[in-house]
Amino acid sequence: MIGNTETMEHFIFILMITGMSASLSTNITGGIKPVGHTVRECDKEGLMCQDCSTLVYCQNKDFDFVPITVSQCSVDMPCDETKKACTVGGACRYKEFVCPYNLPKPQMLPDPYSCRQYWWCNDGILTPRECGIPSSYNPISTECDLLMQDSQYCLQGPIPPCQYNGQNLNMKGTPFNYECVETLPLGGYPIIYPYLRMDPNKPTETTKPINPTGSPTTTKIPDPSYVCKYDGFFPYPPDCTKFYKCVRNPDGTFTQTWLQCRNGSYFDKKERKCVSGKCPNARH
Repeated sequence: MIGNTETMEHFIFILMITGMSASLSTNITGGIKPVGHTVRECDKEGLMCQDCSTLVYCQNKDFDFVPITVSQCSVDMPCDETKKACTVGGACRYKEFVCPYNLPKPQMLPDPYSCRQYWWCNDGILTPRECGIPSSYNPISTECDLLMQDSQYCLQGPIPPCQYNGQNLNMKGTPFNYECVETLPLGGYPIIYPYLRMDPNKPTETTKPINPTGSPTTTKIPDPSYVCKYDGFFPYPPDCTKFYKCVRNPDGTFTQTWLQCRNGSYFDKKERKCVSGKCPNARH
């Protein structure tokens, strides 16, 4: 028996969602089999197709999102991101990222559907990367220097799901353009996925990296006692006006930078950014 009212309400909500997804599955076509198993990571609250056959509800726990399975789609109805449901006659809108064949140089590239996942492409070899919570990937600076709660790529999604074959999409505020391509794997359901299109005559350019709130100043003298383990911003215990910035390099090592918040602000450990005010434990 569930003794917590909030838990009961959430359980009822999931049951309602399951019923909604089932009601959208009509006009059986049959003969469709599952294809490659690629799993998405939750980065905002709500319904999401985790892969081509699994509908989940991403529950927000302080931006540590937990996927709760709502429905396992049958072989003739893929999980369609545009319907947020298992849909007969629908299409899967997700697959693993593919490096552009004409990439002018090795570089980091954003995932079109995730604000935390990104990819290192080097001569056709794909290496997955992921920002640690609560940081998210910045496609302009190519670093994990945006907080999830402040990033439009997390709140709205990097780009919307593909609607049809040949559709062109742009990741807002970036030079990244995508073309939606529909494929029909042998014995599988349609997959419509946005492929990154690179113009070899126009190399991708980046602008000045976006700094966290508080406009901190930078020093290249890191504290040797701290070792970066994840991408993002982390507190410096001896002084709340300072913090670490950790950036994962293509070879798996980290670049560690010591940052100083501007005067009149301090690094908030929970928000993971500089905020106005004095240190919580400062003496008056």
